[in-house]
Amino acid sequence: MWFVKLCKRLGKLLPAKDLKYSEEFKEALDILRWDVSPEEIIVTSRVLMIAFFFTFLLLTLIMFVLDLPFIYPLIGIVVVPILVAHLVTEYPKNQAKLEIIRALGESPRTLAYIVILLKQNPNLEEAIRFSAEFSYGRIAADLKDALWKVWSGKATNVKSLLPGIAEKWGKHSTDFKRAMYSIVSSLSEKSETRRNLTLDRALKTALDGIIFKTRNFVNSLYVPTLVLFSFGTIVPLMFISLLPVVGIFGIDIV
Repeated sequence: MWFVKLCKRLGKLLPAKDLKYSEEFKEALDILRWDVSPEEIIVTSRVLMIAFFFTFLLLTLIMFVLDLPFIYPLIGIVVVPILVAHLVTEYPKNQAKLEIIRALGESPRTLAYIVILLKQNPNLEEAIRFSAEFSYGRIAADLKDALWKVWSGKATNVKSLLPGIAEKWGKHSTDFKRAMYSIVSSLSEKSETRRNLTLDRALKTALDGIIFKTRNFVNSLYVPTLVLFSFGTIVPLMFISLLPVVGIFGIDIV
């Protein structure tokens, strides 16, 4: 990826000691799984800020010597470096938000695969393997990592790793968190009927959460749609209806 390559190259130009960054910034990089450190991104933002500062400074001096208007480059000396530095540090956060949306959009299918397999055979490891293989997104990648930890001997079983995945994505969707915990609790049910009911409840929780959020999103579009309709349809019609009145007074608007 071009952003990672840029940070890898520019991140070595300045010392990266004692750089402070927010926990949100670190979580964004954990979600993206980019091969770049927070320090390298911060250093890159500072390098670009310095580069743009001297670029606009040189441009201002050249235009001043040539007796050309230099007000815009002069403003750019302050505005552009700060804007570039801000965009560089905010880019991973924005990309992480998109990945979260994609992951949570794929989560119902991921959970559905787990529920279907557990209903057929209460083998959690096999259900996770099937779901991770035929699902997409970061949640499926986390499930694959959980399986790898079990197979490599770093964890005793998959069940102990699912709460960590639930907590990780539960920050962004409480419905997914509840559904994942319901799947874990279903394994403790001795009765097959009660286990299936718990699994059904887990899937219903995830689907209801997606439906609820979709409805809220659609409702939030009402006012913007009304504003666009007003400026795109009603206002032009009002202007057209006033044309005959303007013509009565002999005003030529053409």
